Amino acid sequence: VAFALTGSLAYCHMAGEHCRRALASNAPDKMSSSEIMMSIEDALEGFCQDHLYKHPGFERGEISVQMLIATWSHSDQMLTLLAARENAINVVPDYDCLGAGQFLAHYLIPTLFRHSSMGVGDTTNVAHHVLKETKSYVDTCGGGSQLIVLRKDGTFANISHSTIRTGEMMS
Repeated sequence: VAFALTGSLAYCHMAGEHCRRALASNAPDKMSSSEIMMSIEDALEGFCQDHLYKHPGFERGEISVQMLIATWSHSDQMLTLLAARENAINVVPDYDCLGAGQFLAHYLIPTLFRHSSMGVGDTTNVAHHVLKETKSYVDTCGGGSQLIVLRKDGTFANISHSTIRTGEMMS
């Protein structure tokens, strides 16, 4: 499982930890894609009820928890991408964008991203371009970026920070 976080980072990390503990408590034979998703749903529902919704800043819109969650199930050999906005979890077919720059990113990506079977290199180029443009035009977006690839066999690959900087410059 890999998490990409945006919003109130302390709460995002806490929510991710709730998900990690829920998944760790599952027996290995109870880790199908649907069972992973149900564990994450239950963990986030409990987290939101116990911590997030009770905070006065949540009602004022000062606290949010948004995550993209990539999962791989060893039992059914399936990759799944989930989008979480607080306790609302949805399966994402190709990509999703979260955070302050989501509107610009949702505008840019379809102009370049053609289908989910694009190669990693082409998809990385799209990500570089969208990151650069979003950081340039959305005041609250910026800082470092990290790209992680979750392969079909469940292994991870990091795309280095220097590669990201070079890709953003080339964009």
